[in-house]
Amino acid sequence: MILSLLNITICLGLVNVLICYVLLQRVLTPVFFYWLAWVIGIGSAMLCEYWGLLPPVTDFGSSIILKSHIGCFFGSIIASLLYVLMTGGIIKRKKSIPVWVSRLNQSNAQRYLWKVTLFIGALSIFHFLYRVSLLGSVELPYVATTFMSNIRYSFLFTDIGYTRYFNLLMSFVFVASTLLAVMIANNKIANKRAIISIFILAVIIHSMASGGRHFILTAIFYFIVGFALIYNEIQKNTISKVLLQFKALFKYLIVVVLVFMVIGNLRSGRDITSFEGEVVNISKEYATAASVPAWVPSAVIEYAGVSIAASGPMSENISENDTYGKFTFAFIYKWLAKFGVLSSEMASIDESEFNRTEIRKTDFRIGWTQGTALPYLIADFGIENLILSMGILVFFLQFIFLVFLRKKLVGLFIAVHCCYASFFLTQTIVTINGQFSIAVMLLLYAQKNIIFRQAAKTTNNKQQTTGKLSSTIRQHL
Repeated sequence: MILSLLNITICLGLVNVLICYVLLQRVLTPVFFYWLAWVIGIGSAMLCEYWGLLPPVTDFGSSIILKSHIGCFFGSIIASLLYVLMTGGIIKRKKSIPVWVSRLNQSNAQRYLWKVTLFIGALSIFHFLYRVSLLGSVELPYVATTFMSNIRYSFLFTDIGYTRYFNLLMSFVFVASTLLAVMIANNKIANKRAIISIFILAVIIHSMASGGRHFILTAIFYFIVGFALIYNEIQKNTISKVLLQFKALFKYLIVVVLVFMVIGNLRSGRDITSFEGEVVNISKEYATAASVPAWVPSAVIEYAGVSIAASGPMSENISENDTYGKFTFAFIYKWLAKFGVLSSEMASIDESEFNRTEIRKTDFRIGWTQGTALPYLIADFGIENLILSMGILVFFLQFIFLVFLRKKLVGLFIAVHCCYASFFLTQTIVTINGQFSIAVMLLLYAQKNIIFRQAAKTTNNKQQTTGKLSSTIRQHL
């Protein structure tokens, strides 16, 4: 069943991306990242099933994934058609350097980028030391046998304390990733290796502070996709130059993948015979590391496939819709609660109906994952509206991307965010959070007061000089 699901996903995705390419004359849009993520996820789930790392995707899980694909297919095409009609019909897109990229002031941008990168580097170290200082001061729900496991579980099951403020301040990571992507794509950066290395190291240390890995993927995704999008807009680049640039970035990507695997292995030691009084069934039939070929990055593949395998069990017994869109529009509920419009009880989210307790008792391998965005959409809008809800979600991601792509740093960041939200639908629903809001405000401030400031002054000085010269010529005449 999963093999046919993978084949359908590949065929439907190719047709969808091709139609959008004909309409928009571009490949890299949110719909491309949607299909890329699902192909990777379903393929990984299939491999993990073969090796015994994960249970098979259920028939119910396959059916809701297909409904999601249908919604994406029509939602993305309608969004692309609407954008084409609004911009005057299908025309051949000519690559040209966006005006705001050509006006980027190299010295100002370079200084600001270094300050931001060093700041997040120092912040990540302080955050890691803070989390380490908390170890041993709290009682964990079960025994962790490794250092990284202790850090992870202290983060998950205790009061995170000042970590919430560290996380908000790490919004500067998205400022750095956006500006770094633009400057590298436009060849306007010095000491490229040093600044990329510090950026990646800061992201890794911050992720280790929580024992997690998702933030690594997030930060690197914003950087690489931002680079790819802006690089694709520049007329002078050829395929060979593009490949050369990506080859230069590939070694950093390898480092990230290796760190991702190491963190997963370091936090794997734990006593999982029970959790909060639950009796957990750990079958001897479950695979160990020895059953997987040594050259296979099993931690990465399992991470990509586990949500796909869990989507069916998490969605099967969801009750009638009574969440009123709390999962999809969580950021709106949180803001309304902060301003007193809603009570905290009304804004709170209860995930008990996703049956994680029962799933952990029957198969611990999928008892902790988020199970893709599908259970959340079903809980919010009902399974009968899954095609429509996914279609509307992808419609807005595709359309917002097209509108904001060429609108300075903030526009590029929003466009990348749409690609990110589309790609990680295989994990959860990504809309707007505190880090996104702070990053938008920081980028607005930077592009208004720092990045283009001298360029604007230079333009004004040229205009004044031209005006004085014209008046002098008129006087002599």
